[in-house]
Amino acid sequence: MYASIPFLRFIITLLMRGKKPDFIYKKLKEFGFHATIPEIQSIYMDVKSSAPPSIVTILEAYEPIDISKKNNKEFCKHLGILEYIDYIQDRQKNTNNKKGSRRKEYYKWFDDVQWIIKYPDIMSLVAIFMFNNESLDEISTIINFKYRKKISLEALQRFSNIFWDTKYCTAKDAIVRCLHFKDNSLIVKTLATGEQNLTLLKNVHEDNGCDTNVIFHPIEYIKWKIGYRKITPPKPQDFIEKVQSDSYYKYYETMNMNSFRESVFEESLGGEFGDINTTKINYKNTEEQKAKLAKHWFDMYVKAYNALPDEGESDKEFFDKLDQYSLEFEEEKIVKADEVEGLMDDIREDLQ
Repeated sequence: MYASIPFLRFIITLLMRGKKPDFIYKKLKEFGFHATIPEIQSIYMDVKSSAPPSIVTILEAYEPIDISKKNNKEFCKHLGILEYIDYIQDRQKNTNNKKGSRRKEYYKWFDDVQWIIKYPDIMSLVAIFMFNNESLDEISTIINFKYRKKISLEALQRFSNIFWDTKYCTAKDAIVRCLHFKDNSLIVKTLATGEQNLTLLKNVHEDNGCDTNVIFHPIEYIKWKIGYRKITPPKPQDFIEKVQSDSYYKYYETMNMNSFRESVFEESLGGEFGDINTTKINYKNTEEQKAKLAKHWFDMYVKAYNALPDEGESDKEFFDKLDQYSLEFEEEKIVKADEVEGLMDDIREDLQ
């Protein structure tokens, strides 16, 4: 029932640590995750229903489980949370150990998990790639490239097991459960800059970037966006066919358009009453705009069709042929009135 909650084991871990649903709800939010209190309460009841009597008593008393006892240890192992509970319970003790004392190997892996969660942009990056089934090897390489920190495959596996198990998770589930995904394409912008605060741009007029939610971007695009260059560009045939299909569907959207409006954001700084920000909506003749856009997308489609490589054609032959075609966008220009024949006569007629 709750398999679509990626951080289900984290919730269960906190329940086994004696935490109540309202505390868990706040802790999830602090970590960038979301589950409702009724959902957490239902998970609590499900865990109780599958637990042996001795553990039910502990859960009902909201006491932390003692994993030194064999039955408790086996139950936590069955739930897949034994290592993480051990890490949490011993974290403070191991932090205060004398120099030279030996920590369990997986403590270091969970230290790295905590590091991932600490930074929203890093957690978003890892979560995006994991959701899209990128290999842990590649994710580790990307993190090392972007943040100069080596994260082991074991650490990434534990992050997935406890916080981001998306095996039964849809894209919609991921967006709802990960609060950082709410900022849409701003996540990609943060990953690109490495420093920008995720919540810095709250006004849509301040953002002229891509409006597709980050979870829906192709993996290769996200890699390119963060500056990772170990990517393979599409073949000429694939690229031209993508231009062709996009042109058709843009043409289709244009021909079904029933209104045309654009937002103009104006900002006035240092006025008598402080900064003034206004938004104006400009409405334009729909049929006129449809004709203009339809022509543009039709021309783009035809140019892409003509540029398609012939069967068996080499890449060199394709690019030689492509030089014969112009793929430039039309450019609107402001011209002097006397450069347009008959313009002044038209204006005078309109004023009469």
